[in-house]
Amino acid sequence: MLKDNPAVAVMDDGEYLADWGCRGAGEMRTWYLVPSSKGGRLIRSRGLMEFRASVSRWASSAGVNLAATRVVSAVPSDGDAPRWPPELTVQDPVRDGQSVRFSFTVPYELDIFRGHFPTVPIVPGAVLVGWVVQLAREYCGWQFGVRHASALKFRRIVQPGLRYCLELDKSDSGTTLDFRMHLDGRPCANGSLKSAPHDAP
Repeated sequence: MLKDNPAVAVMDDGEYLADWGCRGAGEMRTWYLVPSSKGGRLIRSRGLMEFRASVSRWASSAGVNLAATRVVSAVPSDGDAPRWPPELTVQDPVRDGQSVRFSFTVPYELDIFRGHFPTVPIVPGAVLVGWVVQLAREYCGWQFGVRHASALKFRRIVQPGLRYCLELDKSDSGTTLDFRMHLDGRPCANGSLKSAPHDAP
């Protein structure tokens, strides 16, 4: 049986697919796989099922129950239970009046990827809009719901393991929230969310 210190799952060509870690003991033991850059590319192009199949030989030789593993963005710290579902963590927030800009990385462990889709994991547009509302509440003071969405455009698929830039702009009246999402300068999604006038402060 493997020890709990990090190791790698090696591909046939000598490049590794994932770091691994173990937390818990006995029936509570859980194995975690953190995809490498190459592992992430495999997941985005061929899906989590293909990724698991690629590490199955390693898991078998190491005595790891592949069915009991979780693919995650980071192994949880000792004694800490992983957040489930995982929270979207943003980096480098920059504020400018009613606007805020920051970056975030889509986590691998979203349950939505089990059905959307097994072959190529894609974040649904509804989830993207949900993230926009969640982050707008935290960073822009958007303390009310969305009654109408306009000009929604999803130009490129959003996938796990990649770092995206999100820009939020709240109108002075507080009734409109515009958002723009980019990947390396390439537009992925944009739109405008509106509240009913009586929702605004």
